[in-house]
Amino acid sequence: MTDGEYTDLLSSVPKGSEIVSNDEYDKFAMRRSPTGLLKNAHIEGYGWQGFSTNSFVGTTGEGLRMEAIRLNFSGLNTDITYSTHLQRIGWTPNVSNGAVSGTTGQSRRIEAIEISTSGRYLVLYRGHVQGNGWGPWHTSAGPPNPMQSFVGTTGQSKRLEALELIILKRG
Repeated sequence: MTDGEYTDLLSSVPKGSEIVSNDEYDKFAMRRSPTGLLKNAHIEGYGWQGFSTNSFVGTTGEGLRMEAIRLNFSGLNTDITYSTHLQRIGWTPNVSNGAVSGTTGQSRRIEAIEISTSGRYLVLYRGHVQGNGWGPWHTSAGPPNPMQSFVGTTGQSKRLEALELIILKRG
């Protein structure tokens, strides 16, 4: 992460919130938490990646699609709800706390994701989209752009290849 990317991230953090955990920010002396956001993605050609507390899920530079995702807070009293926009299906129903959103065995790409949280914590997230690279940061409390409440694209037939997610404590 460059200093410019770090500055962009900080400008996206809602006023009064603090970054709780993200492995990328140790070099910036940010406080880490022993708890985290568990992430698991089903990736074209790889299958399920396995649950991880790293900030990053998916792949970049490989041209592979995310096909399904599971998100769950570990050790935090917060619920997480999410919905994915899938190739030839559109938006899926909301699921929560580790449930699968997306498909496996159907070769369908996730094109976008929307995340919301309840409780003391938020999620700051951005997506890596085919041909576009990393997009702007969004929070589970609402989008920086009121016209788009999700990360990724719809109607453009582009795959969401990766997500970066950071836990924020509500201010």
